[in-house]
Amino acid sequence: MSDEMKLNEVCPKCGKVHNKIEHLGILIEENDVKDIRLIINRIDIAKNAMKPDNIPDGSNKEKVHQLILVLTEALAEYQQDEYNWWQRMIGKYNLPKDVNVSLDSTFKEFVIIKT
Repeated sequence: MSDEMKLNEVCPKCGKVHNKIEHLGILIEENDVKDIRLIINRIDIAKNAMKPDNIPDGSNKEKVHQLILVLTEALAEYQQDEYNWWQRMIGKYNLPKDVNVSLDSTFKEFVIIKT
């Protein structure tokens, strides 16, 4: 993205609007990246398992109900794990608390995404 491009301006090359990313210059340890990837995978799996399309037609209603309860509890646990991970990272890496910090797991660094 060109430095002259303004926030929310349509890119002349691809026709999309790009977010502006502010790099904090804080690299993340590999173990921390692995931990959050595992948590995010668990969240995604639980969410996908709860989709109605993934429950076979003719399934026992009581068993489906029990499955949804278990998946809901698991999802809540995984989301708490994600929250706890971010709280640890804020302390460990001294991340700013007044902005929404994101993780660029490709480059293993913390960023702020401005939309």
